[in-house]
Amino acid sequence: MSHWNYRVLRRNGYVGIYDTYYDNNNVPNAMSENPCSPEADDIGELREALRMMERALDVEILDYDSIGSVKS
Repeated sequence: MSHWNYRVLRRNGYVGIYDTYYDNNNVPNAMSENPCSPEADDIGELREALRMMERALDVEILDYDSIGSVKS
């Protein structure tokens, strides 16, 4: 099943948190064009977005240019 999460990606010597999309084999195949900034409809959703972003700091950093296509 395809899904997404936040991942830290290295691009042009910098790291940032990006929306990252995975195929049915759990392989990253697309990402947001720009790093994400936390925003939400309410404080509860914002808190959850920040928690998800924080979890991204604990997994392998991916190279932006090694991932398939770009989603806007």
